[in-house]
Amino acid sequence: MKLSFSGFENVLEIVPGQISVLQIESIQLFTRVCQSIFGLGESEVLESFSLWSDDGKELSKKNSFLSIVDPFNLPWRDRGLISALYDQVEQYMKEDDEIRRQIEMNRQEFERLVVDLSLRFNAHYSFGLEWSLHQSLKACSFGINRSDSVSLFDNLIRFIEFIHDICYRRVLLFVNLEKFLTKNELLELEYQLFFHNLPALFLVQGNEDIYLRNPRKLFIDQEFFEILL
Repeated sequence: MKLSFSGFENVLEIVPGQISVLQIESIQLFTRVCQSIFGLGESEVLESFSLWSDDGKELSKKNSFLSIVDPFNLPWRDRGLISALYDQVEQYMKEDDEIRRQIEMNRQEFERLVVDLSLRFNAHYSFGLEWSLHQSLKACSFGINRSDSVSLFDNLIRFIEFIHDICYRRVLLFVNLEKFLTKNELLELEYQLFFHNLPALFLVQGNEDIYLRNPRKLFIDQEFFEILL
């Protein structure tokens, strides 16, 4: 994927397994870029941009990023992520004949017991919808097991593992994440993204070096001079 802003000379490439960094020194320009990417402009995009696939096709802006502005409040229960999780569980069930058979047997037994209970009523009752694993997971709020006592860094690693588990393909978009992590934590985060082959974009304000081994980076200084690394 290629990220191109109409006012920038250079294009920033975003690839799986590597962190891409868009670092802007000017606070005003950084704010305008963030507002544009997050769709916060009231009437029009402040800094027009486009996304392109490697074969030259323009991509949907709305469906290309998973934006994480607040790393302390990760979108664990995002509807799209949970739906992808349920789809993945359902896919694994379809691939395992024994588990699929056991789930079907348990479903039939559950429905039989509920019907037996309904005989205690005067009216007649039945299930109004055809059973699905997706609906059952939703009804039981199935999701990742997490704890509020886990550190920010460990929570980020778990979230990356979660994204990998559900085969989610949007670019993970972080804003000033480096300000909350140590040098070693940044390097480990970079490794985890590489290991799981996930694409990530860091939006960074300022001119301080970021401790990464192998980033793709576009730096725009206070005078709007661009440096592509």
